[in-house]
Amino acid sequence: MSAILAEKKHLFSCWDRLKGQIRDKIIILFLDFDGTLAPIVEKTGLAALPEETRKVLEKLSRSPCFRIAVVSGRMLADLKQKMNIPHITYVGNHGYEIEGPDINFRGLIPPSMNEAMGFIRENLNGKLASIPGVHIEDKGITLSLHYRSADPENFKLIKRIFNNTCKPYLKNNQITVKSGKMVFEIRPPVVWDKGKAVLWLLNKWKRVLGGDNVFPVCIGDDVTDEDAFKVLKGKGVTVRVGQERDTAAEYYLGNQEEINQLLSLFLESAA
Repeated sequence: MSAILAEKKHLFSCWDRLKGQIRDKIIILFLDFDGTLAPIVEKTGLAALPEETRKVLEKLSRSPCFRIAVVSGRMLADLKQKMNIPHITYVGNHGYEIEGPDINFRGLIPPSMNEAMGFIRENLNGKLASIPGVHIEDKGITLSLHYRSADPENFKLIKRIFNNTCKPYLKNNQITVKSGKMVFEIRPPVVWDKGKAVLWLLNKWKRVLGGDNVFPVCIGDDVTDEDAFKVLKGKGVTVRVGQERDTAAEYYLGNQEEINQLLSLFLESAA
């Protein structure tokens, strides 16, 4: 375990103190999907929300003490289909698509972005076709290159092909690039990410519900969740799922399987 992570505390060991912080508050739960609500799987299309987790989330969504936003890199339509829970807010494509009660947001994408994405997708498909285990996911606004199922011996080659393909578009400010868990993301060249989306939603809920009554809790497992952890520092509670690396989160959970216990604790706190 890294020195920085060793200084973090497991959330369950601090639960009694946290209960005092959230007493009489409306809890805003910002939850990642893959690796947080749902176990990580090799083929992203097979990821599924466990039934036990679904039941707890449905109860939380019906409680006046909670608001729920699922914040994911998945395309909005895909995320909604995977979750299929009404009365919650869905944040897809790392914040470029947001939909929920009284919310319908789509990020502004420069026209040149669509053309660039088309060329990049075709080039990557052609150059990576001979490497097994690589999957290019076109999410409309963003493009993801997944290599979780590839042979580790090919990781450097995959990264080199990706970087060389994207380089001219990055130079011309037509795209931005980020990396996650066994994935490279190509995004629009605008200053927007999970952190910006989370802060936008939090401020919106503060205006509606009263700033002093709102307490945000953000839980995620990926590099892309770090943007949300950073913007919420000092504003609420941030939780990293897993212990693999340094994180801006204040607390951690040992693994994805602990999420049900944590959600149940939140539900009990409102009883």
